[in-house]
Amino acid sequence: MATLGALTRHLTAHEEAALLDHMPARTVPANTTLIVAGEPNDSLFFVERGELLVSLPLEKGPVFVGARGAGAWVGEVTLLDPGSASATITAAEDSTVRVLSAATLGALTQTHPTLVSHLVRAISEDLAHRIRAAGVVLDDAPAKAPAGFFTGVFKKLFGGGAS
Repeated sequence: MATLGALTRHLTAHEEAALLDHMPARTVPANTTLIVAGEPNDSLFFVERGELLVSLPLEKGPVFVGARGAGAWVGEVTLLDPGSASATITAAEDSTVRVLSAATLGALTQTHPTLVSHLVRAISEDLAHRIRAAGVVLDDAPAKAPAGFFTGVFKKLFGGGAS
């Protein structure tokens, strides 16, 4: 059976199996864009195999800020609060992802409320960890940050390496 790793760290094996049943696998060819910054998204993508690149749209052009490999996920903010994505996500290589949409999450809230509570807890803990890590970097920011300094902050927020 496939596993959703840390995403399901608070779930029982039965709950994880139920969640997997509601997260279809999707093959994503290399260089395919899954999420575009500024465009609507309502889905979380869990990386089963491969690697996804995270970039931010800046005035001078997109800036790479991280990669999310097997066991990591992207799209969690717009899963919980559908709307415009904050980053662009592109497959670095042929990848397999599991998809959880906001509509499916809503349905699971009715049928498996404990599962959803545990899932949201895991997502919230991950977001809190990333925000704290970025905050530590910002606390050490010089009065005039050198070029590339804030890219390091974004890497803390968006996953500077395969997590």
